[in-house]
Amino acid sequence: MYYKELLKNTITLFVILFLWGCGSSAEYTTAKMAIQDEEWEKAEEFLFKALEVEPANAEVMVQIGYHVHAKKEQWADMNEMFDNALKANPEAKMNSRPISELIKNYRNMFWAENYNKAVRTYNDYKGSKDKSILQEAIDRFEQTVEIDPNEGQTYSILSTSYYELGNNEKAIEIGKKAVDLMPNEFQPNMALGQILSFIGDK
Repeated sequence: MYYKELLKNTITLFVILFLWGCGSSAEYTTAKMAIQDEEWEKAEEFLFKALEVEPANAEVMVQIGYHVHAKKEQWADMNEMFDNALKANPEAKMNSRPISELIKNYRNMFWAENYNKAVRTYNDYKGSKDKSILQEAIDRFEQTVEIDPNEGQTYSILSTSYYELGNNEKAIEIGKKAVDLMPNEFQPNMALGQILSFIGDK
């Protein structure tokens, strides 16, 4: 048992020294080790410490966006950190890939996860007609919009959800946003047209 622990500590020391040699601060090196070990509180602490000593390090910003804010569903903070990373160093690479590509993939992934959760909750409402479940679906759709405000697909079903909740004004506002983002798509135009027809706006 003693030898296994000694071996682990020795390997950890070598990894830290190697990463240090690659230009990482002690804080960022510690944060990366914590991420590797899934010690999330420690990772968060040292990622923010790393950002203090490396304020222009886009990679640290991406890590904070992904491992801190996204984990807490703090989508506005996540997007702010991602946007700051792109401004700080648009040419930066992480794991040999451009951070712009990684950020796009992360946003798409979180958008899809939340959209699918919201759709499942909406379908639960359709089966039960329980307005509290519908409100849960709307809350999740709103989070999905926050993750990627330019994804028009979210707005169309969110508009329908608001209509079913009885909030016609919000339904029309969101429905128009869906049409603005996808003017040539059938579904958003049809959904908005139906809502306007149902409330007597020809």
